[in-house]
Amino acid sequence: MAVAFAASIPLVMSGLCKNGTGHDMFFHLMRIAGLAEGFKSGQFPVRIQPGWYNGYGYATSVFYGDVFLWLPAVLHLLGLSLQTAYKVFIFMCNLATFFIAYYSFSRIFKKDGVAFAGATWYTISLYRFINVYVRHAVGEHTAMIFFPLVACALVCLLKEAPETSTGIKTLVIGMTGILQSHMISFEITVGVMAVICLIYLKRTFRREILLAFVKSVALTILLNLWFLIPLIDYMKTGTFNANTVSEYKKSIDIGESGLFIKQLFGIFYKASGVNLPISAGTENEMPLGVGLGALIIVATLIAVIVMNYKHNDKNDNKLSIVATVGTLVALFLSTLYFPWGKVENIHDVIRYATINIQFPWRFLGIASAFLAFDVCLILTRLKSNRVITVAVWISFVLLAASGTYLLIDETRVSLKVQVKDISDLNTCEPSGEEYLPYGTVVDELVYGDIRTTNVTYTQWSNDKLHFDADIENKSNDNGYILAPLLYYKGYVATLSDGFNETELSVTYGDNKRVLVEIPPKAKGKMAVLWSKPKLWWVGDIVSIAAILAMSVCTCLKRINEQKNQSN
Repeated sequence: MAVAFAASIPLVMSGLCKNGTGHDMFFHLMRIAGLAEGFKSGQFPVRIQPGWYNGYGYATSVFYGDVFLWLPAVLHLLGLSLQTAYKVFIFMCNLATFFIAYYSFSRIFKKDGVAFAGATWYTISLYRFINVYVRHAVGEHTAMIFFPLVACALVCLLKEAPETSTGIKTLVIGMTGILQSHMISFEITVGVMAVICLIYLKRTFRREILLAFVKSVALTILLNLWFLIPLIDYMKTGTFNANTVSEYKKSIDIGESGLFIKQLFGIFYKASGVNLPISAGTENEMPLGVGLGALIIVATLIAVIVMNYKHNDKNDNKLSIVATVGTLVALFLSTLYFPWGKVENIHDVIRYATINIQFPWRFLGIASAFLAFDVCLILTRLKSNRVITVAVWISFVLLAASGTYLLIDETRVSLKVQVKDISDLNTCEPSGEEYLPYGTVVDELVYGDIRTTNVTYTQWSNDKLHFDADIENKSNDNGYILAPLLYYKGYVATLSDGFNETELSVTYGDNKRVLVEIPPKAKGKMAVLWSKPKLWWVGDIVSIAAILAMSVCTCLKRINEQKNQSN
């Protein structure tokens, strides 16, 4: 609790700390407000968030996992201001980061003190602080909560005497947590896991372990089918900014955002600045790095490996070397020195996957997890060496100093803003506009902008993805109404004359808005609303069944273990 409170110091400030543009803060606050609006509209889980783009709606919940944002959204519905609900969420993330890291490292190293040190390092790691308080990268720092859990699962499965049951359960929970937090982190984690499995190829291809990985993948899919089916459905049937390789995307070289070495291993990082290309240098760059203490940890682990190589078990040496090399490679991938441009040009598929990463310094999250693991390895293999002990203490002091300076500078230079509810936000908050239908012109999404052909309308209302109007088509031709809603698959329209209800044809029209076709001489009450496609219900049911089945199996297993212990 002390570590979590220390990591939450900026939360005691009145309002929210805004650096420059605020980075992603307003986007994620809008996600929380959108979820609250979605819950009020009767959606569960929320798919299309009603509050966005002047009431036109935004499918951010289909493309971006937001399970963990349900907490602040519900708190906001219960009466907390948006900023207070957000602060509660951040504190809970700090707390969860420590406890999950502690659980994972205690499982791996079997020593509570070592686990405490590793969890402390990870919770106050510099890049995590940057994500939480400077970039407000909610998805990324939430995904970081589960990195140690995935590491724990891999150790359980790939060690000489594997713990397959624990490994499967831990891997499923860890990967589900990452998937529901941040798709880019999920992609990176899968790549890192693949490389580690190749390093431990002989152990990976044991029948028992292969089966365990297959079970883990299957269970992860089943648990997340409620999220994956809508995502795949929209990606396959719709054209959005997120799945369109435009000419601009074809020209991107993510290596242009790579870091200089001096950025990685600093001591005092200022909280201001934005991401800049290499050509702009580092003067006004936002803080990015892992701190000088991280460099000492890597150097210390290398020294420990060299000193104890002959005395340690071969498997212990291999684990230490893999951890060291993993740390260095993750750091290297985040720099401008890695040839990202050449990698992107290997194949279109690789280009698409690479472009999705957006910034190479995202690998600092993986590096941070490796560094916490390195700390645990060093403390496990200390063997009363005073020099090594002093080096570890110095690294912790440097990390604490860097983190403290960053947090103090954050509270000193930031503009304090008040965000009580959705009225304090820009509902057209861009942040990439990835999930808009391709070709949408945001400036033309004006509230109440209704356009018709051969149709007159009165008594209209537009609220929470519902558009109603009394309409009449007096002509002998089809008429059309362009509703103030963005077109996403699932919109349906009906026309009621007081006795019968007729389903109307719905498609997309000008500026990707919902276009409803009105038959000749039709008159009555028209209702347009978004309804979940039937296939999506299958995913919901399967995922609920999988959650219940896993919960029951876990309870039965614990009951049997208790019976065996009592016998």
